[in-house]
Amino acid sequence: MVPGTVSRRILVCSLSAILLLTCFSSCGAPSTKQANFNGQNPSSPPEALSSTSDPQAVRVAGRVEGQQRANFALLRTPPEGLPTAVQRALGNPVFGSNWNLAQRIPTIASGAYWLLPGNGYMCVVSERSLGSNTINTTCARASQARQRGIAAVTVTREVPGSQSKAARLIVGLAPDGARQVVVHTRGIAETVRVHHEVFVLNDVIAAPPDFLTPR
Repeated sequence: MVPGTVSRRILVCSLSAILLLTCFSSCGAPSTKQANFNGQNPSSPPEALSSTSDPQAVRVAGRVEGQQRANFALLRTPPEGLPTAVQRALGNPVFGSNWNLAQRIPTIASGAYWLLPGNGYMCVVSERSLGSNTINTTCARASQARQRGIAAVTVTREVPGSQSKAARLIVGLAPDGARQVVVHTRGIAETVRVHHEVFVLNDVIAAPPDFLTPR
């Protein structure tokens, strides 16, 4: 992990429609993290990703799957591809994500974000979200992402006696037709406007969402 990341107590993970998330972090030794967004046992494997024990063993998708393209307008535009530096940091694709098909998620929010179509999966890569020195990837089954959308979540926790304050940044994509996304966190529901599929929420809740509801 890059020096300074832990001291600022930055939690970087990504939110998708699955109940438990698998998050891969780069910058230093790669790691796998799980976040429980539904009150279920964190030790239980996520159903949405349980079909393979090796995420890198999934065959890389040769093209965008028809259902993914049909449900996300961003995937119906020419791909920009994942920057070479980000590819080097990630090491190898996971869940069949094709780096050449990566789409930059258009947002002025802190950091950079890409949508990666995979082989039966969809992934989001985030870089330097909220100023963190990390690159993170989270993947979900494409069927789940088509129903609930997919998003990157970055949380910074307040550190007593320092200038680090609690903050949360959610940057995501809603499926075609959604005009709003309701973000549910510990009994608090926040409604976020969707603009050209993209939704962004920047608040001070130092916790990942429990679930999202596009509508």
